[in-house]
Amino acid sequence: MCQFFSFITDGMGNPYYFNHEQRKERGFNNECDSHSYIAEYFKPNKFDKRTERADDVVNKYEYNPFTKKFVIDQINILGDSKQAEKWIRKLDFSIIEPRIDFNKSFKEPLEIKHGKEVSEFEINLLREWYQLGNLLREPLKWQLRDQLGYPLRGQLGDQLWVQLGDQLGDLLGDQLWKQIGDQLWDQLGYQFKDQLRNQLWGQLYSFATTFVKDFKFKDKKQEDLVNCINSLWSYGLMPFKVGNKLCLYTLNTCEKIYEEKICKK
Repeated sequence: MCQFFSFITDGMGNPYYFNHEQRKERGFNNECDSHSYIAEYFKPNKFDKRTERADDVVNKYEYNPFTKKFVIDQINILGDSKQAEKWIRKLDFSIIEPRIDFNKSFKEPLEIKHGKEVSEFEINLLREWYQLGNLLREPLKWQLRDQLGYPLRGQLGDQLWVQLGDQLGDLLGDQLWKQIGDQLWDQLGYQFKDQLRNQLWGQLYSFATTFVKDFKFKDKKQEDLVNCINSLWSYGLMPFKVGNKLCLYTLNTCEKIYEEKICKK
């Protein structure tokens, strides 16, 4: 599957891609990052009669503007990967998606390491997360969708998913969901799966809001909850309510390093 951001070249270093306005005209369809669709639309080598398929006479590339990872998907004609990489690393991504802050400092959550010791400050953040309500999945999902104008499907969750639902999800979510989710289910058993899925998705959406320019929270409590989650993530920790316990898991290993019983007031 093609990922955001996809582009093609003509073998001479000339790039072809869909900018923000072109994506908007197409309803931010996933096809805007399909190499075949881009090739069929622009037909950069339309006079090449070796094949009827436009995507057989172009080179295909992908680039993650968060992680800065450049991928050579397929070379079909003259190799121009050096020119392509030089161009994409200088591209101003505001012309692709102006609502996302691609210049924001980014560190992949799965690479953040945390030791086995937990500080009192981190424990207090866990308690604050629980007291503030701990679940954010649905309200944040629809706020992100409304403010960005189209579904946040994959940008957050199926890498956090490539069109901002498919751009931030794929860029930030599938990867997290697959690696974290599967490990949690294995460790805790499937009786907690639905409960933990909602909690994890709430955290993924919280992480995504930090990349949305001028994200509008519905109230101060929601903003405090998102800030609490993102603070824990910055330390490499995930908060969870499992049964009658509050737990902290490490992001990079999914190891439980702290738990306490919930105190009923």
